[in-house]
Amino acid sequence: AFLSAMRYASGEDQETMLADMLLNPAKSLHDVACSWLKTESTEKTWSKWITAVSKQFADKIWKDEVLTPSYVGCACKSDGTRDIMKYYTHSDLATIEPDMDPCGNPAVSVYRSHWMRKELSTVIAVSVPCAYVPDSHSSASVILLLTCISCAV
Repeated sequence: AFLSAMRYASGEDQETMLADMLLNPAKSLHDVACSWLKTESTEKTWSKWITAVSKQFADKIWKDEVLTPSYVGCACKSDGTRDIMKYYTHSDLATIEPDMDPCGNPAVSVYRSHWMRKELSTVIAVSVPCAYVPDSHSSASVILLLTCISCAV
């Protein structure tokens, strides 16, 4: 392992390994090589791999990025309307930290997968008259409302 690491390593890295052996005589050649390889793989190899994978799949949509939105009705505004906000709270394949106040400004949910972290902005799906009060436990009534509004337009 040590000889393979020495062949792969640059001159500076070879010096680092030799210095490690001189400073720590109890370390075996295997330990020195493994110690260097862990540093090498975490700092350089992973960075190169992530860059390569990102380029290869730049135009693809991962299954963990196909998210189902949730909806929430906000408080009534002075103009007699309330905003229905579209935001993300759940994914089977990724972790989502939903905004605790989707009606706040700005409201953002944080999405994390194995590959990335990004912020998902909460957006106004539609503004409705204050008389309409969406069911707070289910977004089904909001989806029905959005469907009816899009049919009427």
